[in-house]
Amino acid sequence: MQSMSAFAAQNIGAGKFDRAKKTLDYGILISFVFGAVMSLLTFLFRAGMTGIFTQDTAVIAGGADHSLSDHVPSSAQASGRSRPFSRQ
Repeated sequence: MQSMSAFAAQNIGAGKFDRAKKTLDYGILISFVFGAVMSLLTFLFRAGMTGIFTQDTAVIAGGADHSLSDHVPSSAQASGRSRPFSRQ
């Protein structure tokens, strides 16, 4: 992904704006697909992923619960639908 910025910059410098735009579009698509796949895998296998680091069932259950409670707000924030947190 880091090489895409150099590729786009070279194309902009050469006046090939259509190629630079295509590079940007592919970069966004690749990032979105990779992020969606990793997010889905993390969501589906959260207990197994926590189990990599410990065999304690209480810690695994707590880690899976924490991962779930952290996953949903992050998804909302990534979609641009986050709301400011305030205590009233």
